Amino acid sequence: MSTTGPAGWPEDFPFRPHLRFCTLGNENVTEVMESFRIACEQLGYSTSIEAAPSVDNADINLFFFAMGLGLPSDAELPLNAIVVNFEPGLPELLAEMPGYRHLLQRTWVWEYSLDNLKHHQALGILRSDYVPLTFEPKATPIVSEDQVLSDDQQDIDVIFFGETMPRRLSILSALEAHGLRVVYPIGKAWTPAQRDALLPRAKVALNMRKADHTSTAELPRLSILLRNRKAVVSELYPHSEIPPVLRDAVESCSYNELVERVHVLLADVPRRRMLEKAGPLALLGLTPQKEILAGAIQRYVAAVRQRL
Repeated sequence: MSTTGPAGWPEDFPFRPHLRFCTLGNENVTEVMESFRIACEQLGYSTSIEAAPSVDNADINLFFFAMGLGLPSDAELPLNAIVVNFEPGLPELLAEMPGYRHLLQRTWVWEYSLDNLKHHQALGILRSDYVPLTFEPKATPIVSEDQVLSDDQQDIDVIFFGETMPRRLSILSALEAHGLRVVYPIGKAWTPAQRDALLPRAKVALNMRKADHTSTAELPRLSILLRNRKAVVSELYPHSEIPPVLRDAVESCSYNELVERVHVLLADVPRRRMLEKAGPLALLGLTPQKEILAGAIQRYVAAVRQRL
């Protein structure tokens, strides 16, 4: 079918080398999708952003943050549908969200977590591939060093953004009880503009897991913090799934040590300045997103051709 696209695209492939991107998440996670989309364009694919999900076309359709995705029919989805999963702790999540489990069982899945991937077979997810989130600077530019505010100008002690469930609120409340100025969204998520206006003013940023059972680091949030040159205290363990280069660019500790470690880092200005420089270098040390996706698309094409 295809007559254009990247070099080596098979002429007899049933779908065009045009990738339709659709997210069901809020605008705070759009840049995750943009990292994939721009990387695909760099590989030679044409792309578009779709407001509504559809597979009724001759293109390749990628769905992000698709827990609420509703597509026609209860049967297996067409081969031109790919769901990209960025949810940690998949076994526990799918026990609570059988609809999402059913969706993942019916389609090709790009999985960001090796820890999740090892559970796919037991969960009935039989067509999947490991496709991690790395870094695409054209989608999420690194803040220049001259934009980092001085310690005197940073009037916020601690910043956190993300879902504020009780596990996270307990830490945030403890920091406030120690007299620190802590900012985080209450009741409603910040817009990217609100978040980006607050980030420069913060001395320390927090990265915490959603639940005790998740072992995958919250990489989408961590990537945002590091490209904004934040000194990050991140909940990590020896078994946590995170690229080593990123682990070395943050202050890592257990959940019970978070409050103490924040205090220590607030008092250590040289250490904070070092971390502000280390974060962007760590992101640039990851395998480029386009290289990750070049292999993923190649494997997807091969898998589809085997099923024809």
